[in-house]
Amino acid sequence: MSTRNLPTPPPEGPAETPVEPPTEIDRATPPATGTDEAAATTNSPPAQPEPQPTQIHTVYRDIFTLVANKAIDKDWSGLTMLAELYDLRTEHEADASRLLLTTPLVLSYLILDDIPPARFALTRLPPPLLHHPLTEKLFNLLASTSERNYPQVYVRAIALSDALSEDADLSIFGPSMVKSFTSSFRHRTFNLISKAYTSIPMSLAESYLGLPRDDLLPTVTRHKWKYEPTTDILTPARPQNTSARHIQEVVSGPSTLLTFDVVTNGVALLES
Repeated sequence: MSTRNLPTPPPEGPAETPVEPPTEIDRATPPATGTDEAAATTNSPPAQPEPQPTQIHTVYRDIFTLVANKAIDKDWSGLTMLAELYDLRTEHEADASRLLLTTPLVLSYLILDDIPPARFALTRLPPPLLHHPLTEKLFNLLASTSERNYPQVYVRAIALSDALSEDADLSIFGPSMVKSFTSSFRHRTFNLISKAYTSIPMSLAESYLGLPRDDLLPTVTRHKWKYEPTTDILTPARPQNTSARHIQEVVSGPSTLLTFDVVTNGVALLES
C-alpha cells in the first residue's frame, strides 16, 4: 500500500490549551502597565485654590448705607455733613474703602457748586489713594468745573460715571449723582448765558451746555429763546431783573465809588 498521498501526522507533544475569546470587560479595560501603576501611586491631591483676601471692616463701610440713603434722597447738604464727620476718623484712612465716603462727598460739593471743600476733600487723601483711578477722575472733573472748561466738564463727567458703574458699591448711586451734577452745572450755565449774552451762536451754546442741536433747540424754546435759522443765532429771553436795570442806570452816569460797588455786586449776581 502506497503512503505518498497520506497526510503528515502532527508532531508529538503536550496538548495546547484552547484560547478563550476576550469578554466585554476585558475589551473595555486596557491592561495595566508598570508606568501607570507608578503614576497612580505618586499622584498628588489637586491644588487648593488660594484664599481670597479678607475685606477689612472699616468705619467707611459702616457708614456707607447711611451715605447711600442720603445720595438716593438727593440730600446733598445732609450728605456732606455726615461724610465730613466720619471722614475725620483715621483708623483705616489709607484703605480703599475710604473712597466710598470721599466720592459722594466730592460729588455733593460739586452739585452744590462749592469748589474749595471739594478740592480739600480730595487733597487730604493719603498718598496710596491719591493715585487711585477713581480719585484721578474726580480730580479731572473738579479741575474742569473750577476752570469752567465747559466742554471738558461733560466729557469728564461721562468718564467718571462709567467708572462708578463698574464699582459694586458705588454703582448704587454714583452714576445718578454724576447725572445730578451735570444737570445742576448745565442749569447754572444756562442762567449765566441768559444774563450775559444778548445773542449767541448755536455752536457756542452747544459747547457751553453740552447738548447737541436736536436736544438744545427744544430746551431753549421752552425758555422763550428765539432762533434765527439763516444766521444760526440764538437770542436769549431777557430776564426781568430790576437789579440789572439799576446797574445800567448807574453805569451810564459818572464813575463813582457807588458805581464800583454796584458793578461788583452785579458780577456776583451773574454767578448766583
